[in-house]
Amino acid sequence: MGWGIKARLFLSMLILGVLPLILSGIASYSITRRASIEAARDELRGIPGPAGRRLEEMLYFRWNDTLFLSRLPLLTGEGDPEQKSAYLKEVLQTYAPYSWLGVTDAAGRIIAATTDASLGQEVSGEVWYQKARAIAPHRPARAAIHLQDSYFSKLSGGLPVVGFSAPLYDPQERFRGVVRTEVKLSFVAENIQNLRAGRSGSALLVNRDGQVLADRTGVALGQGLLLPWQAPFWRTRSGRSGILWEKDTRGEQVLVSFAPLRGFAHYPGLGWSLLVFQPAEEVYAAARKQARLFAGVTLAGVAAILLGGYLLLERWISRPLGQLCTLAERIGAGELEQRVEIRQGGEIGGLAVSLDRMAGNLKALQERLVQATLREFSFEIAHELGNPLAALRVGAQVLEEELEPHSPHMELVKRLIAETGRIDHLLKIFISFARPQKPSPVPCDLREILEEVLALIQSLARQGISICREYAPSLPRVNADPTQMHQALLGLVWKMAQEMPPGGELRVKLTMGANPADLPIITLSLSCAGQAIPPAQLQRIFSPLFDVKAQTSGLSLAFSRQIIEQHGGKLWVESEAGEGSTFTLYLPGLPSNSLVSNGHPLPS
Repeated sequence: MGWGIKARLFLSMLILGVLPLILSGIASYSITRRASIEAARDELRGIPGPAGRRLEEMLYFRWNDTLFLSRLPLLTGEGDPEQKSAYLKEVLQTYAPYSWLGVTDAAGRIIAATTDASLGQEVSGEVWYQKARAIAPHRPARAAIHLQDSYFSKLSGGLPVVGFSAPLYDPQERFRGVVRTEVKLSFVAENIQNLRAGRSGSALLVNRDGQVLADRTGVALGQGLLLPWQAPFWRTRSGRSGILWEKDTRGEQVLVSFAPLRGFAHYPGLGWSLLVFQPAEEVYAAARKQARLFAGVTLAGVAAILLGGYLLLERWISRPLGQLCTLAERIGAGELEQRVEIRQGGEIGGLAVSLDRMAGNLKALQERLVQATLREFSFEIAHELGNPLAALRVGAQVLEEELEPHSPHMELVKRLIAETGRIDHLLKIFISFARPQKPSPVPCDLREILEEVLALIQSLARQGISICREYAPSLPRVNADPTQMHQALLGLVWKMAQEMPPGGELRVKLTMGANPADLPIITLSLSCAGQAIPPAQLQRIFSPLFDVKAQTSGLSLAFSRQIIEQHGGKLWVESEAGEGSTFTLYLPGLPSNSLVSNGHPLPS
């Protein structure tokens, strides 16, 4: 089954209207997605570096505190251990990051500490003691302290800590022991817990061995670095920072930003790495939100386009084309009176006008063909009936002469002569209609011709029909054939007299006007009250052989109209219920120097 024009146009509208909208939505989503990724990258890229520097700065101050304590005379001298312990306890209370502080003697025994339980403990075998013991006096500040990475310290009660150890030398550069400070790893983890990338992203603090020290839950020492983070971690070990797409333990994609912690000032750092990640779901959230919004708007737009397009196609294309197809089918079936009302421009409006014009031309051609056929038929009938009718009339006239005036058959013979005369008049009209004579126009007074016609209809007054005349005081002459004009007016007045009821009034009005070229126009209107002519009959009243009343012929009106149109005039009829009928004709008048008044020329 073939596609109709509506379906084709609908499909074209989808392709040209909806498809670009969908493609633009896909392009918009792609651009937004790329922009979201870039925005997330920019945000993540700016987190590890500054956050790592803050951590290193915090540890730098603890490193600097240890360096200060290693040079404090109270701790390097041979003072009272209780005084040293009291001082260290005061430091512990003042600085929250610390979990334990203590001092050993040269033999590695703790002689002062923030906890009494650790006093007297032997720590000479501890790595931190040995490393600090090996530091020579007057070492640069960067190498003057031993850093111990995160571990669970017995001295701090099993807490995970970061240790700082520095040797104690007296003014004579004699080794006096080691000062030890331990910073709670939980203090460091607080900074990691507060790191956020978006709403659901988090961070990991990893030591140089790949152990996770802290995450979003706090201290995570001992968990070990999970596999998905290996690639970013090893890049930080080589001193690089950047952003990578990775998959977490659940197999979900995340965006990871990583950076190494390189220390702060003369604090060398512990070689830690900071990893900040954000789930892809959140990275794409803005793009997906816009995509959903755009999808909703697109669906609404598509629905509006489809509905509006369907209605517009139905109104502007489908329905007019359907009307044109119906009109074409009816024209093809011979219904040439059909017309279509399509009030729109463009090709469809032009096609409607062309179809209407074609139907009108076909109707006119059909009427001309019918007229020609009727004329030829009328001429043949008139020619065939003329001779027998003439013989019949002559015989009736001879019979009239031979009969006695008071013969009972005289009335019948006279009626026969009158009827044959009427038929002869009709035959002459037939012949004139079938073979119209070319007019021989001369300047003449239309009022005089009209009065002659009305004089012939004086018998109407005996039937109770009166004539009311209303003439303009001065009228121009008309260029017309007096005989033909007499025939036209006689046929018209005779027709109206036949249609009028007894006792009716015929109103005759002659006026003068002007056309757009300012040339005179004579208007003759013949009006009578009575029954209105139905609208369907008005369209055919000037057609040959048609009449409102079945007992009369309509040929006289067709003949009258033919003569008037041959003289450049127009004839039409108007009829309204309760008002009666009015026949109006226009005839072009001659210039004003031919004006006549009361039947006589006016002086120029």
